[in-house]
Amino acid sequence: GCRELLPPARSGAACRPYVQYRFPGHRDAHTTKTLYGLNPVYRDDATWALARTPELEASFRARELQVFVFDDSAGDDPTRGIVGVAFVPLSALAAGAPGGGGQG
Repeated sequence: GCRELLPPARSGAACRPYVQYRFPGHRDAHTTKTLYGLNPVYRDDATWALARTPELEASFRARELQVFVFDDSAGDDPTRGIVGVAFVPLSALAAGAPGGGGQG
């Protein structure tokens, strides 16, 4: 889950975080539902079909999935609403491990 998010300073608005990420090599981003508070726990799944090749496995060894946490109460400017970023190594996928992440 997300812990101790730091929303941008603004008056009176409660943090309404949601998560967005795009799997490397895919065009479409995945967005979670919006939750409330500075310590949300997301129970989210996304599935991507992949053709496993030696090139793909080599790419996984060097890449990370970037996960951005936005505050939906920050208005229409998405850069102003970023309250957290996580980097998830994809190296376990190169070793043939299932692609499941932790709770988040």
